[in-house]
Amino acid sequence: MGHPPTPWALRALMRRRADMLGGEGMRRMRARVFVTLKPSVFDPQGRTIADALHSLGYDKVEDVRQGKYFELDLATTEMAQARELAAEVADKLLANPVIESYRIEIAES
Repeated sequence: MGHPPTPWALRALMRRRADMLGGEGMRRMRARVFVTLKPSVFDPQGRTIADALHSLGYDKVEDVRQGKYFELDLATTEMAQARELAAEVADKLLANPVIESYRIEIAES
């Protein structure tokens, strides 16, 4: 498996895809990408946070799973194209498919 693309490569990919989807001056879509560890993967950071919350008296917090959140502003008016682009970016850079899964929400920005 190769190295993940650099931020510059990601921006170039998004520019190329935006050009293919219609270019500048159009209403934009916003993709929200939530990346989390798969349930079978141990989450030491989440465990540490849960332990800290318990020590602060938050005994009703049973478990914590940490993750990452990204917002992508996309130059397209089409919901399906926005979802396709966000999924491509998540697959190539934002998530490690071996240990992470992701969820995408699309809305007009």
